[in-house]
Amino acid sequence: KPLSKKAFAKLCQESLANSAVIQSIDYDEALFCLYLNNRTHQVHLSNPYQRFQTESVKSKRKQLFNDFIHSVVEAAAVQADQLSFAQAKPNLLPGIRERSFVEPIRLMSLFEYKRDIALATRTLDNNF
Repeated sequence: KPLSKKAFAKLCQESLANSAVIQSIDYDEALFCLYLNNRTHQVHLSNPYQRFQTESVKSKRKQLFNDFIHSVVEAAAVQADQLSFAQAKPNLLPGIRERSFVEPIRLMSLFEYKRDIALATRTLDNNF
């Protein structure tokens, strides 16, 4: 049975409440986000919720959720300017754009300038 947005937010709140670095959690149902530590951190839940809902394997869903909670706790523990790339790297996911995202740019170049352009893209295994 799919988890509702409200139930997902509640699950996030319960998991985050166990952390020593989270002093307060406020939920904004209209924006589907959490505000942590007197609104010093804002956590949007739409993308994690969508990934959680579309993952069919239960163990992977649990891992996705745990990774998300871990990254939120880490972000709340330090200020963004204090976090080095090496510290953040294990929690980063590559941004994947499908071909339809870049193809119109290439086609526009063919039409307007009568030449093909090489767009700066990388294979999935070459992100960091």
